[in-house]
Amino acid sequence: MPLPAGVQSPIRCSGGGAASGLWNQIRADVFAHPVQVLASAEGGIQGAAILAGVAVGWYSDAAAGAEEVVHVAETWALPPMRFVSTRTPFASSAPCTTLWMASGKHGMIGSSHD
Repeated sequence: MPLPAGVQSPIRCSGGGAASGLWNQIRADVFAHPVQVLASAEGGIQGAAILAGVAVGWYSDAAAGAEEVVHVAETWALPPMRFVSTRTPFASSAPCTTLWMASGKHGMIGSSHD
């Protein structure tokens, strides 16, 4: 899944979903782009505080406020040659999946369909 054209900076995550190292690595793998987790889990509140700081003149703009306030705790990146496009495997397995579903033999283990 490509990022919009021109995106160069890492994807940044915060909050509860950012606590899982596995999910962060999956994000990096899917987007083929580094993922950073912020030191503060409260990214929304930090953003509001930065905008308030811009409004009262503490920061010249939101980017300057973020540069001062936001800190990265961890970064997940792709090891060399790890990313492989998933479009071809999924596209090529679609006929197999369709046949499997049509066969009616996809019940739970231990069910009467085994």
